[in-house]
Amino acid sequence: MALKIFGAVPKWSKGAVCKTAIRRFESGPLLGLLAPIKIGSLCLLASSPVAAFEPLLASSAIAQGETLRILVDKVPEKAKVIAELDGKKIPFYPLSPGTQRALVGIGPNRAPQPTPLTIRWKRPFRPDRKKTLPLQVLAVSWPQSSIFMPPRKMGLLDDARRKQGRQRLAEVLKTETPQQNWTGKFLRPARGKIRSSFGKQRTLQTTGQERDWGQHRGVDIAAPKNTLVRASNRGQVIAAEPFVLEGRLIALNHGQGILSLYMHLAEFLVKPGEVVEKGAPIGRIGSEGFSTGSHLHWAIYVHGVPVNPLSWEKSEF
Repeated sequence: MALKIFGAVPKWSKGAVCKTAIRRFESGPLLGLLAPIKIGSLCLLASSPVAAFEPLLASSAIAQGETLRILVDKVPEKAKVIAELDGKKIPFYPLSPGTQRALVGIGPNRAPQPTPLTIRWKRPFRPDRKKTLPLQVLAVSWPQSSIFMPPRKMGLLDDARRKQGRQRLAEVLKTETPQQNWTGKFLRPARGKIRSSFGKQRTLQTTGQERDWGQHRGVDIAAPKNTLVRASNRGQVIAAEPFVLEGRLIALNHGQGILSLYMHLAEFLVKPGEVVEKGAPIGRIGSEGFSTGSHLHWAIYVHGVPVNPLSWEKSEF
């Protein structure tokens, strides 16, 4: 909260508070312009009234694979608000004057248990304020499936370029820009039937072998080859390149840590750096990479965490 030199409300404090204030001002940028006035054991400070700090959670319980929305109201212009979950810092961004919003992705494999969520309010020339809120992560009964993969496709798992591809994709998923590019709900990017749902537990089958393939981090939309793929919302193309397992991949940056990915494409219709509008053509469906048939893998990530894209199709965040 910014300090008001004129028109401030006087505040009388004693002892250690006065000493703390003096130390702050002696080491701060206002030295020589303003200092606490000590009278005996009292200290006169100029300060503005402290606004209520009440983070508002959309819900105190959230299912695996979903997105949590947090609002903090009455935030002064220079104040900074941060959420912390498992040691990871999640930024708040302005939603409207005085209101900031954070979006927290809850991964599909996150443990279903109570989890402390800390909201920290950093203010110039004042101590940080924080609140720790209980967040209950709810279990989802994810479906299971077994995928038969022909031996020629299984060979891709041993491709030496996979490591480089994982590193590149991890770099893409770290993208964080302050401007919100998206508006409203997200569009389903292609016509077709959902062949594999988000969070599904998968195993790979091939010529007498079976191996765990983890949880599905998006949804698969089955459609004929060359079916048009459209941007699910407004965003900037930050990747349009081939990967070993993902095939031709496009990543759109929607701002504020929200990304959408489109995989196994037959063709790119955009280039990195382009800004595309919601519904604009960006590619065509294919079966490139580690795929058993023509389909689009569509994914949404929130600060690097995969969440159910169908929730972004149904709700505004």
